[in-house]
Amino acid sequence: MITVNSILEVYERTGLRARQHELYKEDVGCACGLGALLYDIHGKNLWNVMGNVDYETDRMAELLGLDYNYAREFVAGFDGTFMARPSTDGYSDGRATWEACKREGLVLGIS
Repeated sequence: MITVNSILEVYERTGLRARQHELYKEDVGCACGLGALLYDIHGKNLWNVMGNVDYETDRMAELLGLDYNYAREFVAGFDGTFMARPSTDGYSDGRATWEACKREGLVLGIS
C-alpha cells in the first residue's frame, strides 16, 4: 500500500524532487510519485529495470506489486489528470501525494 508519508520519505531520502508527467529524469533529479519509489529501490539502474515498454504505468505497477488500476489512477491523480469515476483509492492517493509534495516544498520549480 502506498501512503503519502512513504512517498514523502522517499523524496527526502533520495533527494529527488516531485514532478508531474515525468517518471524519472536523472539530469534534473526529479520523478513522479511511483518513479520515486522505483528509484529508491533501483537507483540509477531504473531505466534498465523498466525496459523498453509501451505502457510505463503498467510496468511500474508490476515492479511495485500494485494493482494495475490503482497504479493508473494514482498516476492520474498525481499528474492532475481529470478522472470521472475512479474505481480504486489510487486517484485520491495520487492527488493527496501531489498536494503534500507541494506543501512540503518538494516540487521541482516550486519553492
